[in-house]
Amino acid sequence: MDGKLFQIDVSDVSVASPTHPCVFKTLAALAGQGVLPDGMLYALDGDGKLIPYDRAGVAPANALKGVLSKSIDTATDDAAIGIIHGTVNTEKLVHGAAGDAVTAADLAALEAIMIYPQ
Repeated sequence: MDGKLFQIDVSDVSVASPTHPCVFKTLAALAGQGVLPDGMLYALDGDGKLIPYDRAGVAPANALKGVLSKSIDTATDDAAIGIIHGTVNTEKLVHGAAGDAVTAADLAALEAIMIYPQ
């Protein structure tokens, strides 16, 4: 595991927006998922580990919990930093590990958990 897990620099165009400070949370990541991109909407599995959010899936994958702030490789990283509150850059948000576009429903789901796309 890398000693330096992440660095936040909101002066760059990142997922976190400087408009309203984000609240970050360290999360355990489920191994074997490959590379998960920054901006990915995430859920938590039954053990509380980060997995991609699946709007059409079944519980618990369909329960949106936050936004991944930096990409991780689950082959080598066992933890991730999630955004659980604040404003995020809409153009950086993706649905699923493949990086699919987010929908209006995804944006509304984020607002329901107090993450505000802009």
